[in-house]
Amino acid sequence: FRLDRVRGVEGLEERFTPPADFDLEAILRDGRPFASEVQERVTIRYSGRAARWVVEDEGGALDPDGRIVREYPLGDPDWAVRQVLRWGGDAELLAPSDLRALLAARLARLQA
Repeated sequence: FRLDRVRGVEGLEERFTPPADFDLEAILRDGRPFASEVQERVTIRYSGRAARWVVEDEGGALDPDGRIVREYPLGDPDWAVRQVLRWGGDAELLAPSDLRALLAARLARLQA
């Protein structure tokens, strides 16, 4: 949740107690929660129209041309495809190449 968009909050008596074996550091990657044994990364370039929103959501700085290139941990290839499709023509999947083929196949199915 973005705190600057929260309009109200109410404290409750009920409390949450995490399990004794819970380790937050074990699931944080790049400051975000992510749990996967896969070490592969996905690289996406966002156009100037999308980049400002990506920076607002994820932080960072725009490239001099107004675009931004982001690298994410890849735990789910379908997530990467959905992330690119979410932005339409304002996102380009740069790597890995096998995911580009998966994206092309998905687009072909959508077109058919």
